[in-house]
Amino acid sequence: MSYKFLITKWFISIIARLPQSFLYFLSSVLAFKAQYIFRYRRKVIQQNLKNSFPSYSVTQLKHIETLFYKYFCKRLVEILMQFRQDKDFLKGRILISNAELLEKYYKEGRNVVAVFGHYCNWEWLGVSLGMQTFYDVLAIYKPLSNKIIDQLMIETRSLNGTKLVVMTKATKTILSYPKPLITCFIADQAPSPTNAYWTTFLNQDTPVFWGAEKIARASNAIVVFLAMRSLKNGYYSVEIIELCNNPLLLEEGAITKLHVEALEKEIIAAPEYWLWSHKRWKHKRPQ
Repeated sequence: MSYKFLITKWFISIIARLPQSFLYFLSSVLAFKAQYIFRYRRKVIQQNLKNSFPSYSVTQLKHIETLFYKYFCKRLVEILMQFRQDKDFLKGRILISNAELLEKYYKEGRNVVAVFGHYCNWEWLGVSLGMQTFYDVLAIYKPLSNKIIDQLMIETRSLNGTKLVVMTKATKTILSYPKPLITCFIADQAPSPTNAYWTTFLNQDTPVFWGAEKIARASNAIVVFLAMRSLKNGYYSVEIIELCNNPLLLEEGAITKLHVEALEKEIIAAPEYWLWSHKRWKHKRPQ
């Protein structure tokens, strides 16, 4: 480990151990500054909201924007809290309302592909999943360009037993795994337009990664959507929604369409929890 990495890790861990009440207060201050002073990606956020909800009034869109900044900054301090390096920190904070489904799948010896989006606290969801099931949990990830932050996130995401694998090695790792496995996909990123599944998502032409569907077909996995909902500061519920029990019986694109629609439903119900600052629609559908 480099000297810079160790110093950065020590500094972040000190901040992460500050009282939670103070960190949430700090998030409120950051939210105001991000929206009104720094105007963090404000044009991107406003355009995304306007395009996604064309029938909403200016007042409605402004309300969602303000709520987004508040929750976005709360999420930042919650991710920071993970750097306490405390394995027990997340116990009791993520409640899976129907966890018995995972036990049923495990007893059947079935692999599971779990899909979710950049919604609520996706970092906590991926890390906590292995704490509430017999399954080993594998998370597909793309390395960050900042090597120090990338290593910090790998350590934090692996703290509760979640195994990380880069996208290029995912299929080989999953197919050779010796026991039933849950593979997690955050499926609302922006893939290359030429190799993507194209659909309408939030009223816009949208490319979607094929990864979750391809892995499900290759491993004959049950496909579920993890619907994460906020209860209060630092506490969430998760509903497991089964999308597909036999992926080989569905036509190409059907699985991807199902998980895109599941995420869209959650976003429409409570839009402030999605990552509107992401440049999700930077590509145009090929002609």
